[in-house]
Amino acid sequence: MAGCCGHDAKFDGVSDDYKRRLWIVIALNATMFLVEMTAGHLAKSQALQADALDFAGDALTYGISLAVIGASLRARTNAALFKGVSGQRRCACPLVAHDTRCRRGDGLCDHRQHRRRASVP
Repeated sequence: MAGCCGHDAKFDGVSDDYKRRLWIVIALNATMFLVEMTAGHLAKSQALQADALDFAGDALTYGISLAVIGASLRARTNAALFKGVSGQRRCACPLVAHDTRCRRGDGLCDHRQHRRRASVP
């Protein structure tokens, strides 16, 4: 926010510190994906496996953000569009087994049943 509180702060995400933090977040999400997917498989719990897939989606989203840091405005806009559309369409994917209706492939899903995490870096 330029001019806020008398500072001319500009954030473009190019700093090494920001990239390092994104890598940490990606590693945490990927680790939680592996832990929950393993636990879900061992416990035969589709709920844990579905939550694990959410962690994988978050890791992918942060990875896309990391990939377009410093890229052109067009590349960043396309990445943001892809992340927005894919976040809304996760349920339509027949590989996602978090809801019986989704597994049938008709793409209908009652998202009120699911815990949603914000994944906007």
